[in-house]
Amino acid sequence: MLDTENVKSDIKNEMQKFVSSLDKPRILLAGSTGCGKSTLCNLVFKRDVCAAGSGRPQTRGIREIQAEDIPVIIHDSEGYETGANFGSGGEGQDYFSIITDFMDRQDENGNPVDIIWYCISSAGARVTDADISVIKEFRTRRRPIAVILTQADMCSQEDSDVLADTVKSATGSDTAVFESSTDPMVAHEIDTSGMGIDALYEWTLGNLEESRKDAFMIACGRAFDRKYDYCVKLTREYSAMAGTAAVSPVPFSDAAIITPVQLAMVGRILSVWNMNQMQNLLKAACIDQILPMLGRFVAGNIIKFIPGIGQIMGGIVNASVAFSLTYGLGKALNETCRMMCERELAGLAVNFSDFFGDSFIENVKKYAKEARDWKEKGLDEEDLG
Repeated sequence: MLDTENVKSDIKNEMQKFVSSLDKPRILLAGSTGCGKSTLCNLVFKRDVCAAGSGRPQTRGIREIQAEDIPVIIHDSEGYETGANFGSGGEGQDYFSIITDFMDRQDENGNPVDIIWYCISSAGARVTDADISVIKEFRTRRRPIAVILTQADMCSQEDSDVLADTVKSATGSDTAVFESSTDPMVAHEIDTSGMGIDALYEWTLGNLEESRKDAFMIACGRAFDRKYDYCVKLTREYSAMAGTAAVSPVPFSDAAIITPVQLAMVGRILSVWNMNQMQNLLKAACIDQILPMLGRFVAGNIIKFIPGIGQIMGGIVNASVAFSLTYGLGKALNETCRMMCERELAGLAVNFSDFFGDSFIENVKKYAKEARDWKEKGLDEEDLG
């Protein structure tokens, strides 16, 4: 039997190791002072990523924001005063130079900006010459740039359409334009129209290099279907690894051989579902409530923790049983995390005892048995959900 506290620590370490191993995309936030850059960022990632004072000064006018549990690097520009003249020196011209010089240095250092989110406040009801100048420069550099009309609840839809048309007519009809709002009803309407945060997420994902798509998907608190499918693949992968580890059958009571595989799988699934980011919802960190239960689960090798699992699996751990047990744990955890996130997104309370209680244990047993039956029938792996 492994020590539960050590297992909890190991799972946390697996989460950190997994997130740090991801190829992190770099996103540049640009726009005038007070245009809602930080708010946009927080809406996309579903947490206060760009809080005042966060990040470190990277160069004049730019701060780099990295969080240990968010696999994205944000370059937040300080903004310029609305009305600044970009063609005759002064503060606006200075901002233009700061942004372009920064991008040149990033290119030279081998850390180019992947995506640009340029914010224009809908509340201002106008697109300035400064906005157009910067957007055109970004397009000249052939960097994916999305223009986001923030604070959409502060203007009419007609005015918002005019702003979008103005941007496109001045910078190119193919310029990607989206809208955002902190008002839930307005945000829902925008998402329904295909111009909201969900659309910005899909656009950003589509314009990232393949190696950086997973990191962005994991960082964002949305697109649950993608997260779920990603964790299905993880579960299959680690279940197969557990089966390989258990090539020599051993009694259930001695089955510690698959524990490292389960630790890695659990850490990755929790990371994908941003379980370490739900602490805004709770007084205590989410992970600290989940891990004691999972620690006992894995430290007990599932066998002793779930009454009757030994009888279900036949009394020994061989490759098929190791696969099935790991699969049952992974699928149950993936489904549970999704339900928790959907509830949190809907603004409902999350009671952890409702999710990690008897029903969770029953699901592990059910899915482990399904996987065992699948193995015995020799079905194709894609038949497992």
